Amino acid sequence: MAKEKEKRIAFDYFTKQGFTAKKISEITGVTEKTIGDWISKGNWKSVRDATLNNSASQVRNIKELISELTEQQLELQGEIKEAKEAKDRNLVTELRKQSSALSQEVAIQTKALEKLDKDTNASLAVYLEVMDDLFRNLEHYDKDVYLKTLGFQEHHLQTISLKLG
Repeated sequence: MAKEKEKRIAFDYFTKQGFTAKKISEITGVTEKTIGDWISKGNWKSVRDATLNNSASQVRNIKELISELTEQQLELQGEIKEAKEAKDRNLVTELRKQSSALSQEVAIQTKALEKLDKDTNASLAVYLEVMDDLFRNLEHYDKDVYLKTLGFQEHHLQTISLKLG
């Protein structure tokens, strides 16, 4: 099919980079309607959502939030110090309440980060099972490619075993 290359490119732009059908159409020269049909029929939106909202993205977002909250906390500490020096007890009390709320939010986000890490890390057994299935299917699909990857398979599984084991 003449448009298979464009379809693969469109899939990558849509699912991994979040481009619109219009933008992909401009890049590939394929009509926006055709791109839209590919998106719809191939369920690309679900793939994009899963790709863009994967655990690595979630971890990155939570870490950014914790960093922002920490910056706010540091600013509040400076304001508390100034309020103490000005002997403004009401302001000190209000700022401490805000500081306490920020500390609680940091704790909540840290706990969410730990839970996400625990929930998304595959066990070595599960990982090995998936890779075994992948390699078996590769062997049935293309024996020559399978045989060429035996060294890679061994090296990869040793690396993962050290990482997850």
